[in-house]
Amino acid sequence: SEERKTSLIHSMNDLIFVLNSNFEFIEFYTSKHQNLLMEPELFLNKKITDINFPEVPLNSIMNTLNLIKETKVAQQVEYFLEINGITEWYQAMITFIDETENHNPEFLCVSRNITKLKEAENEIKIERDLFSAGPVMNLICEFSRDFKIKRISENVEQILGYDNQELISNSFLNLIHPEDSPRIIDELYENIKKSIFSFDFSYRLRNKIGEYIWFYDFVQVLKNTKGE
Repeated sequence: SEERKTSLIHSMNDLIFVLNSNFEFIEFYTSKHQNLLMEPELFLNKKITDINFPEVPLNSIMNTLNLIKETKVAQQVEYFLEINGITEWYQAMITFIDETENHNPEFLCVSRNITKLKEAENEIKIERDLFSAGPVMNLICEFSRDFKIKRISENVEQILGYDNQELISNSFLNLIHPEDSPRIIDELYENIKKSIFSFDFSYRLRNKIGEYIWFYDFVQVLKNTKGE
Protein backbone atom coordinates (compact mmCIF):
# COMPACT_ATOMS: atom_id res chain seq x y z
CA SER A 1 0.00 0.00 0.00
CA GLU A 2 2.84 2.38 0.86
CA GLU A 3 4.61 1.58 -2.42
CA ARG A 4 1.43 2.19 -4.40
CA LYS A 5 0.86 5.52 -2.65
CA THR A 6 4.42 6.65 -3.27
CA SER A 7 4.29 5.57 -6.91
CA LEU A 8 1.04 7.44 -7.42
CA ILE A 9 2.36 10.64 -5.84
CA HIS A 10 5.59 10.47 -7.83
CA SER A 11 3.56 10.42 -11.03
CA MET A 12 1.83 13.69 -10.09
CA ASN A 13 3.12 17.23 -10.47
CA ASP A 14 2.22 18.26 -6.92
CA LEU A 15 4.24 18.41 -3.73
CA ILE A 16 2.48 16.53 -0.95
CA PHE A 17 3.57 16.74 2.66
CA VAL A 18 2.21 16.21 6.16
CA LEU A 19 3.00 18.37 9.19
CA ASN A 20 2.39 17.38 12.81
CA SER A 21 0.83 19.71 15.38
CA ASN A 22 4.25 21.30 15.98
CA PHE A 23 4.51 22.07 12.25
CA GLU A 24 7.26 19.48 11.69
CA PHE A 25 7.48 17.60 8.39
CA ILE A 26 6.62 13.95 9.03
CA GLU A 27 5.94 12.97 5.40
CA PHE A 28 7.17 14.55 2.19
CA TYR A 29 6.57 13.42 -1.39
CA THR A 30 7.72 15.05 -4.62
CA SER A 31 7.08 14.46 -8.27
CA LYS A 32 9.78 12.78 -10.33
CA HIS A 33 9.47 15.77 -12.67
CA GLN A 34 10.23 18.49 -10.13
CA ASN A 35 13.54 20.23 -10.80
CA LEU A 36 14.14 22.32 -7.68
CA LEU A 37 16.15 19.70 -5.77
CA MET A 38 13.44 19.54 -3.11
CA GLU A 39 14.29 16.14 -1.72
CA PRO A 40 12.40 14.73 1.29
CA GLU A 41 15.54 14.51 3.45
CA LEU A 42 15.84 18.30 3.33
CA PHE A 43 12.48 18.58 5.09
CA LEU A 44 11.71 15.47 7.14
CA ASN A 45 11.77 15.91 10.93
CA LYS A 46 12.38 19.64 10.59
CA LYS A 47 10.02 22.40 11.64
CA ILE A 48 8.72 24.56 8.84
CA THR A 49 10.39 27.53 10.55
CA ASP A 50 13.76 25.73 10.22
CA ILE A 51 13.47 25.60 6.44
CA ASN A 52 15.15 28.39 4.53
CA PHE A 53 11.92 30.08 3.47
CA PRO A 54 12.00 33.78 2.58
CA GLU A 55 10.36 35.80 5.35
CA VAL A 56 7.28 36.91 3.40
CA PRO A 57 6.09 33.45 2.25
CA LEU A 58 7.00 31.94 5.65
CA ASN A 59 4.75 34.47 7.38
CA SER A 60 1.90 33.69 4.97
CA ILE A 61 2.24 29.95 5.54
CA MET A 62 2.50 30.25 9.32
CA ASN A 63 -0.50 32.59 9.52
CA THR A 64 -2.51 30.10 7.46
CA LEU A 65 -1.42 27.11 9.56
CA ASN A 66 -2.28 28.87 12.82
CA LEU A 67 -5.67 29.85 11.42
CA ILE A 68 -6.36 26.23 10.40
CA LYS A 69 -5.19 24.96 13.80
CA GLU A 70 -7.64 27.32 15.47
CA THR A 71 -10.63 26.86 13.17
CA LYS A 72 -9.98 23.32 11.81
CA VAL A 73 -11.13 24.63 8.42
CA ALA A 74 -9.09 23.97 5.25
CA GLN A 75 -7.39 27.01 3.74
CA GLN A 76 -5.47 27.92 0.61
CA VAL A 77 -2.24 29.92 0.56
CA GLU A 78 0.16 31.12 -2.12
CA TYR A 79 3.91 31.33 -1.48
CA PHE A 80 7.19 31.42 -3.34
CA LEU A 81 10.51 29.64 -2.95
CA GLU A 82 13.96 30.74 -4.09
CA ILE A 83 16.18 27.77 -4.89
CA ASN A 84 19.40 27.97 -6.90
CA GLY A 85 18.52 31.49 -8.00
CA ILE A 86 15.10 30.41 -9.31
CA THR A 87 11.87 31.87 -7.92
CA GLU A 88 8.96 29.44 -8.12
CA TRP A 89 5.38 30.18 -7.00
CA TYR A 90 3.19 27.57 -5.32
CA GLN A 91 -0.43 27.34 -4.26
CA ALA A 92 -1.05 25.04 -1.30
CA MET A 93 -4.33 23.58 -0.08
CA ILE A 94 -3.90 22.72 3.60
CA THR A 95 -6.37 20.43 5.36
CA PHE A 96 -6.65 19.76 9.09
CA ILE A 97 -6.62 16.05 10.03
CA ASP A 98 -8.01 15.45 13.49
CA GLU A 99 -8.37 11.66 13.55
CA THR A 100 -4.95 10.07 13.19
CA GLU A 101 -3.44 6.80 14.43
CA ASN A 102 -1.55 8.53 17.23
CA HIS A 103 -4.52 10.83 18.01
CA ASN A 104 -2.41 13.92 17.34
CA PRO A 105 -3.72 16.42 14.78
CA GLU A 106 -1.85 16.75 11.51
CA PHE A 107 -1.92 19.00 8.44
CA LEU A 108 -2.09 17.58 4.92
CA CYS A 109 -0.67 19.97 2.35
CA VAL A 110 -1.01 19.58 -1.41
CA SER A 111 1.12 22.19 -3.13
CA ARG A 112 1.02 22.93 -6.86
CA ASN A 113 3.49 24.94 -8.92
CA ILE A 114 1.70 28.02 -10.31
CA THR A 115 4.73 29.91 -11.62
CA LYS A 116 3.46 30.02 -15.22
CA LEU A 117 0.06 31.19 -13.99
CA LYS A 118 1.72 33.95 -11.95
CA GLU A 119 3.78 35.01 -14.95
CA ALA A 120 0.63 35.14 -17.10
CA GLU A 121 -1.21 37.16 -14.43
CA ASN A 122 1.71 39.60 -14.27
CA GLU A 123 1.70 40.01 -18.06
CA ILE A 124 -2.04 40.69 -17.99
CA LYS A 125 -1.56 43.23 -15.19
CA ILE A 126 1.17 45.02 -17.13
CA GLU A 127 -1.02 45.13 -20.25
CA ARG A 128 -4.03 46.30 -18.23
CA ASP A 129 -2.02 49.04 -16.52
CA LEU A 130 -0.64 50.24 -19.87
CA PHE A 131 -4.10 50.07 -21.39
CA SER A 132 -5.74 51.95 -18.51
CA ALA A 133 -3.31 54.83 -18.91
CA GLY A 134 -4.19 55.28 -22.59
CA PRO A 135 -7.05 56.79 -24.63
CA VAL A 136 -8.72 53.45 -25.43
CA MET A 137 -11.47 51.94 -23.28
CA ASN A 138 -13.16 48.58 -23.55
CA LEU A 139 -16.55 47.32 -22.50
CA ILE A 140 -18.72 44.22 -22.64
CA CYS A 141 -22.44 44.59 -23.32
CA GLU A 142 -25.26 42.09 -23.23
CA PHE A 143 -26.75 41.25 -26.62
CA SER A 144 -30.21 42.46 -25.65
CA ARG A 145 -32.64 45.23 -26.50
CA ASP A 146 -30.96 47.85 -24.32
CA PHE A 147 -27.36 46.51 -24.57
CA LYS A 148 -26.81 46.57 -20.83
CA ILE A 149 -23.17 47.25 -19.87
CA LYS A 150 -21.71 44.25 -18.00
CA ARG A 151 -18.14 45.48 -17.71
CA ILE A 152 -16.24 48.63 -18.63
CA SER A 153 -12.61 49.60 -18.12
CA GLU A 154 -11.75 52.03 -15.35
CA ASN A 155 -10.18 54.56 -17.71
CA VAL A 156 -13.70 55.45 -18.91
CA GLU A 157 -13.54 58.18 -16.26
CA GLN A 158 -10.55 59.79 -18.00
CA ILE A 159 -12.26 59.54 -21.38
CA LEU A 160 -15.94 60.26 -20.69
CA GLY A 161 -15.94 61.52 -17.11
CA TYR A 162 -18.11 58.73 -15.69
CA ASP A 163 -17.02 56.46 -12.86
CA ASN A 164 -17.23 52.96 -14.30
CA GLN A 165 -19.66 51.91 -11.55
CA GLU A 166 -22.07 54.58 -12.80
CA LEU A 167 -22.34 52.75 -16.11
CA ILE A 168 -22.43 49.09 -15.03
CA SER A 169 -25.91 47.57 -15.64
CA ASN A 170 -27.05 50.69 -17.53
CA SER A 171 -27.89 50.79 -21.24
CA PHE A 172 -25.00 51.56 -23.57
CA LEU A 173 -27.53 52.98 -26.02
CA ASN A 174 -28.17 55.84 -23.59
CA LEU A 175 -24.66 57.09 -24.29
CA ILE A 176 -24.88 56.92 -28.10
CA HIS A 177 -26.07 59.97 -30.02
CA PRO A 178 -29.75 59.52 -30.99
CA GLU A 179 -28.88 60.09 -34.64
CA ASP A 180 -26.28 57.31 -34.57
CA SER A 181 -27.96 54.54 -32.56
CA PRO A 182 -30.48 53.32 -35.25
CA ARG A 183 -27.62 52.92 -37.77
CA ILE A 184 -25.42 51.13 -35.23
CA ILE A 185 -28.18 48.69 -34.23
CA ASP A 186 -29.01 47.91 -37.88
CA GLU A 187 -25.35 47.26 -38.71
CA LEU A 188 -24.90 45.11 -35.63
CA TYR A 189 -27.85 42.84 -36.36
CA GLU A 190 -27.01 42.64 -40.06
CA ASN A 191 -23.43 41.53 -39.34
CA ILE A 192 -24.53 38.88 -36.84
CA LYS A 193 -27.18 37.65 -39.31
CA LYS A 194 -24.37 37.17 -41.87
CA SER A 195 -22.18 35.43 -39.21
CA ILE A 196 -19.70 38.31 -39.25
CA PHE A 197 -18.44 38.43 -35.68
CA SER A 198 -15.66 41.03 -35.95
CA PHE A 199 -16.45 44.46 -37.39
CA ASP A 200 -16.13 48.17 -36.71
CA PHE A 201 -18.06 51.41 -36.97
CA SER A 202 -17.96 55.01 -35.73
CA TYR A 203 -20.43 56.93 -33.61
CA ARG A 204 -20.73 59.70 -31.04
CA LEU A 205 -20.86 59.14 -27.27
CA ARG A 206 -22.08 61.62 -24.68
CA ASN A 207 -19.62 62.48 -21.92
CA LYS A 208 -20.63 63.42 -18.38
CA ILE A 209 -20.92 67.14 -19.13
CA GLY A 210 -23.24 66.46 -22.07
CA GLU A 211 -20.83 66.86 -24.98
CA TYR A 212 -20.74 64.32 -27.82
CA ILE A 213 -17.39 62.91 -28.91
CA TRP A 214 -16.69 60.75 -31.97
CA PHE A 215 -15.35 57.24 -31.34
CA TYR A 216 -14.05 54.44 -33.51
CA ASP A 217 -15.35 51.11 -32.20
CA PHE A 218 -13.96 47.65 -32.94
CA VAL A 219 -16.54 45.02 -32.02
CA GLN A 220 -15.91 41.37 -31.23
CA VAL A 221 -18.94 39.14 -30.68
CA LEU A 222 -18.45 36.69 -27.79
CA LYS A 223 -20.35 33.42 -27.51
CA ASN A 224 -20.97 31.10 -24.57
CA THR A 225 -20.53 27.31 -24.66
CA LYS A 226 -24.06 26.96 -26.11
CA GLY A 227 -23.19 29.21 -29.04
CA GLU A 228 -25.44 31.98 -27.77
